[in-house]
Amino acid sequence: MIERSDYRIRLQGDQRIDDIVVAVADDTLGFDALAAWFNSRLSRKAAL
Repeated sequence: MIERSDYRIRLQGDQRIDDIVVAVADDTLGFDALAAWFNSRLSRKAAL
């Protein structure tokens, strides 16, 4: 979905997206924190 929307996720170092998925699933990461996580890592793809 992110790719189709012309965005990309920038992960740094050993960050893994599945760690965030687990944190959401076990309710240790709330909506506001998840939104902040995505906002700090999403960027628009460059136009060709």
